[in-house]
Amino acid sequence: MAYSDNDRFPRFGKAARVVHLTHLVSFFVLFLTGMSLYFNFLSPLNLIFGGANAAKLIHRIAALVFFFGPVLAIILNPKGFALVLYQITHWRKEDFHFIARFFHKFFGQPHDVAPQGYLNGGQKLNTYLLGFGCLGLAFTGFVIWFPEYLPNWLVLWCYPLHSLLAPCLTAVVLGHAYLGSFHPGSGASWEAIWGGSLSRAFAEHHHAQWAQEVDIKLGRVKR
Repeated sequence: MAYSDNDRFPRFGKAARVVHLTHLVSFFVLFLTGMSLYFNFLSPLNLIFGGANAAKLIHRIAALVFFFGPVLAIILNPKGFALVLYQITHWRKEDFHFIARFFHKFFGQPHDVAPQGYLNGGQKLNTYLLGFGCLGLAFTGFVIWFPEYLPNWLVLWCYPLHSLLAPCLTAVVLGHAYLGSFHPGSGASWEAIWGGSLSRAFAEHHHAQWAQEVDIKLGRVKR
């Protein structure tokens, strides 16, 4: 099979894409309801959800969707989960090279990119930040949801921790969304979430090692 500049690189299956989008929507529902409940000056937002009590209920439902969405993805695509798990537990010097140039990339400054695998160094780091952030929010949120069954000291600690983790995770998600959807250098990655694949130009620039592996697997060779 001949190499072509129009080649596509399969990235995400339907299950992964649906879960990713569901996770994104549920997060912003959590963000809006959480802000409206936490800040008095934003309490008028509760009217959108039908009042404060309704906002609390929607917040909890969105929390369940947010937490169990990735669990569903693992069940539906265990091979994909195994691949991601392998990637984030195996770091190469090229990954650190990528991270060291993150701010050059973020602000659109010229920079060289070491060949990256299925997940580049930034995506590996982002997976840890999102993963631990989500687990922290889930745990503290669960404690706040059922305080009558848990030690009082734990409940008292979880309120400020939940309030601290929420804006930190929001910053990570917004940065991830910007880089994946709007950044001039990497916004094309949205194509993988929407259509399941990446262009050759993007794949070779951001995941050169992985792109080469896919070409070999599919029997594509340069003329």
